[in-house]
Amino acid sequence: MPQKLYVLSLLLFSLNFGTAQENDNITTDIELKTQQNNLVSISGVCHNNSSEIQNLNYSLNVQKISNTGSKSNNSQSGTFTIKPNENKTLSTTTINFEAKDQTRVVLTVFNSMKIQVAQQQKLLTIKDIIKN
Repeated sequence: MPQKLYVLSLLLFSLNFGTAQENDNITTDIELKTQQNNLVSISGVCHNNSSEIQNLNYSLNVQKISNTGSKSNNSQSGTFTIKPNENKTLSTTTINFEAKDQTRVVLTVFNSMKIQVAQQQKLLTIKDIIKN
């Protein structure tokens, strides 16, 4: 009986550990591209570093606080399939960005069971925009 319990525990542990490794293979990035007239394009990108096709969901949230204190929110979400070792742009939005504005960008990726597998956050200031 104790041997069966040991084998069962080992099996459950390895299943749990395997899932964690799979989740580490999904990474995200937030890419910025400056444009003319104080416009900035913000793209959410997902990288599948695993050897398996992944069916995932994403949410890209952009909250801008202007120098006058007004707030604007933009949320985009959807489902996607990503091949092994593929990089995929999930969503792109463009905002007007002034010198004293602050923008918070959060990209979150979930598996089919709505469990978060990756997240990237950035707080953009004029310094971030000038770099690009």
